[in-house]
Amino acid sequence: MNAVFVYGELKNAMIKYILFGAWFDILPAVLSYYKYYNEDNEDSIIQCRGHAVTGQLIYLSDTELKITDIWMGDSYKRENVTILSNGREIKAQAYVVDEVFAELSKRIENANI
Repeated sequence: MNAVFVYGELKNAMIKYILFGAWFDILPAVLSYYKYYNEDNEDSIIQCRGHAVTGQLIYLSDTELKITDIWMGDSYKRENVTILSNGREIKAQAYVVDEVFAELSKRIENANI
């Protein structure tokens, strides 16, 4: 099983049920040195000292992780992170905005292509 830190829409139990057809046990978790933001109804996190993101720790199978990769799309990449959950540090993965993809998208949008 893969430890995954989720935030934003993926914290919603119904979204997880729609994606995976199952209910998940969740644990509260905090990801330090990241900042949450919502731009154009897109939930995102970026590295940022002095900030922390509150979310959930869930465990996904390899298949569920691939489904999540597809659902998150090209504008996110999975990064290895360390989170705090129930007083313990846990190695997990989190979906972080791919800054290169985000910058390219902005340039294309600004060019009206």
